[in-house]
Amino acid sequence: MKYEEFSRGPQGRRIAVGTDVWVVDYVFEDGIKPPVRNIPPTLVQFMYSHDYPQFVPYKKDGTLKHSGSISTHSSNTRHAINVFVTEAEAREFYHEQCEKAKTVVQDALDETIRIVTERLLDIENRIITNQQALTNN
Repeated sequence: MKYEEFSRGPQGRRIAVGTDVWVVDYVFEDGIKPPVRNIPPTLVQFMYSHDYPQFVPYKKDGTLKHSGSISTHSSNTRHAINVFVTEAEAREFYHEQCEKAKTVVQDALDETIRIVTERLLDIENRIITNQQALTNN
């Protein structure tokens, strides 16, 4: 039987092929751009396809959705997906990731507001300086 070890989720556990697990990943690297990976808590079955590990989600009718498999690693995030044995663990971790993402987005918003405010003040100062120059002439 094939097993795979994952760095996150059930720490130190190996997951056998055919095992149902919960996966989740919601990561922002930049508060302006969309998330680099957006996988809400999803019940999947761990499988191998062409010697490549993957997670296959279930359809609403309970059958496996082979066309929508989720890679165990993401090339954009350079890290493994988060794997959990229970839905509760997955949802708790997802909540933590969403809270972190919220902070990243809020920080980006604050920085954007600061930059735009500085630009507006600079423009207003230019207008005032220009008006003063016109009045003095």
